[in-house]
Amino acid sequence: MDRELLLADLNGYLRAYAEWNMPASDLTHTFSLCKREDIDALDEKSIRRFYADIAEVPAIAVNPDWKTVVVETARRWMTEGWTSAQLAGKCVGTGDGRHAFEETLVKAIQSIVAPAEVVTAAYGCQADKKYAWYAAAWDDLWLGNARGEKYLLHFSVTD
Repeated sequence: MDRELLLADLNGYLRAYAEWNMPASDLTHTFSLCKREDIDALDEKSIRRFYADIAEVPAIAVNPDWKTVVVETARRWMTEGWTSAQLAGKCVGTGDGRHAFEETLVKAIQSIVAPAEVVTAAYGCQADKKYAWYAAAWDDLWLGNARGEKYLLHFSVTD
């Protein structure tokens, strides 16, 4: 399967995951992976320029262990706001379901992006209204590969 179809499949999977694991409220979760051509490089200057109108970027960290960063971030978003009893009723929220989700996510990203590194660029809450609206809270993971492509794995919640 070509990378564009894999990307579409993964985004469908991420959307379903966001909907299945959304606590009962008026909050909306958004999870996606998209190729970005509007950023020059995965360096501090380029990333800060990307977020200039959106939010302050408190830290930029480069990590070659992209799998661990992706899994830990996805896990945090998957279980946020749920009790153990609530998670027990969700197919992707417990035990084997969680492991299967993490494995599927890592394999799909490997096939689509083939990351060489992950850059964690922005996270947390947007409270200052001087910025354009991005999301109430988010984690953005920038994935770069040997082909020079840049992808944004975005996890967010908004009202």
